[in-house]
Amino acid sequence: MDHLLAGRPLSKLGDMSYGVYLVHWPLLITLLVVQDASRAGAIEGLILIALSVRAGSLLTRYVDAPIRFSRSLALLPGRAVLVIALAVAVGVTPSLLIQSALDRQTARILAGAALNNPGAAVLLGSSSGPQDPDAPPIPLPEDIKWDWGNIDDLSCKGPYKPTDPSLAAACRQTATGEPGKVIVAVGNSRTQQMIGSYLPLAEANGYTIVSIIKSGCPLDTTTTWEGCLDWNVELRDYLVALHPAAVVTNTTQIDPGQREKRTPGVEGLIGDLTGAGIAVIGFRDAPRLPWDPPACLHERSEEQCTVPTRGMFGEAELNRGLASSVRGSGAFHPIDLTDYFCPGGECVPIIGNVHVYMDAVHPTRTYVRTIAPEVDRQLSSSGWRW
Repeated sequence: MDHLLAGRPLSKLGDMSYGVYLVHWPLLITLLVVQDASRAGAIEGLILIALSVRAGSLLTRYVDAPIRFSRSLALLPGRAVLVIALAVAVGVTPSLLIQSALDRQTARILAGAALNNPGAAVLLGSSSGPQDPDAPPIPLPEDIKWDWGNIDDLSCKGPYKPTDPSLAAACRQTATGEPGKVIVAVGNSRTQQMIGSYLPLAEANGYTIVSIIKSGCPLDTTTTWEGCLDWNVELRDYLVALHPAAVVTNTTQIDPGQREKRTPGVEGLIGDLTGAGIAVIGFRDAPRLPWDPPACLHERSEEQCTVPTRGMFGEAELNRGLASSVRGSGAFHPIDLTDYFCPGGECVPIIGNVHVYMDAVHPTRTYVRTIAPEVDRQLSSSGWRW
């Protein structure tokens, strides 16, 4: 082993290692930008290694070595600082240029999203599909894992701020709308992801949206999950005291490997809220898939990454039938978007050139926002008036 490491090839590679380190990343990013890809394949990887070694060799010979072994530079009082500055410039400048190109590419793609990434509009009949057949699906690979549906505007204040410290810490709100017009979204992260489907509708009609989300805690007042029961009891008391125009939550749930069911205790919750004169907007749960669609698409085709709904969903009446739980002047408004996640009984990873899922259990905010017209239609059909 010592003989191998001391050999001329590896010794020479060691001499140029810093140069290879500096150039490999800009070369990789350039390749991905040119190919509009999220990672390099095996052949591209080998070519990239060869180019990095060659470029690193040239950088070492014509930039690094002349600076390191320059007699004139050695006599300068600030030689060390100069060498460091040059090294940083050589390493950082290409990366900044590449990042700037990436930012411009992202801005260009997003600017054309209305035409090239219609999402659910292709199912709603308001779009025939992307105008540019080469436009990449959005969110882009580097953004998809961050495409959460949370409200980032403001921490809750004034009458919207819960007195319970744990609820207050999780409470977020949009800019204040018209007096008396408030909708509260409560539940787990799957409820959070659906906020985008009605947020633009609410804001356009002068409503404030308040969200109080706890990951792993559906609005289930019978749960035995640690921390969830006390949370949900406090949350119910907050909702009754606040008396919003509506509470939005998932009223059915799909657990891993199980068939869709009603969220436990949801009938009593609907009764309590509607009995207090509060409307409940109940979303049927989104699919829970056996694998991560974006990761699947790295290796397989869209068809191979499609999941049939067989055995996943119950009857539609499972959600619609909750209207029988209404006990007062409040109303129940069921929302069923199954056909927009799984058209024709097939949960496809991309619809209208938009990634439907950010992982196996969460739809992307980008796709969910394109379903807003259908949510508006279903709300109107159930008697909701903005």
